Amino acid sequence: MQSRRLPSLFAISTCLLTVAFTLSPNQANAKETTKKTVNPYPGEVVQIFVSSCVEGGKKISPAMMKKICSCSIEGIQNQYTLSEFIKISEELDANKPMRPEMTNIVQSCAQQALK
Repeated sequence: MQSRRLPSLFAISTCLLTVAFTLSPNQANAKETTKKTVNPYPGEVVQIFVSSCVEGGKKISPAMMKKICSCSIEGIQNQYTLSEFIKISEELDANKPMRPEMTNIVQSCAQQALK
């Protein structure tokens, strides 16, 4: 994986965290997802995304953030190919707004985790 793509993954996870913070951070009992994805990304991409996403979650417990972030990357893989995901990350790096589909994915994951 080229290092120029790493900041883009961080940008996406940071934007997803912003969406997740709009939900109550004090609820627990999150369920982990173990579904297979339609467009599996390389393990390194998934690991970097989840790690940077969890690290950015200052107001939510790391365990809760891991569940939200893992669910989010699964949803992203089901919605976007790796090439599309990279393009979206480049859009975010250029300060374009997050696509509504991405917002919906993370909001859904956060809501599931907070049930």
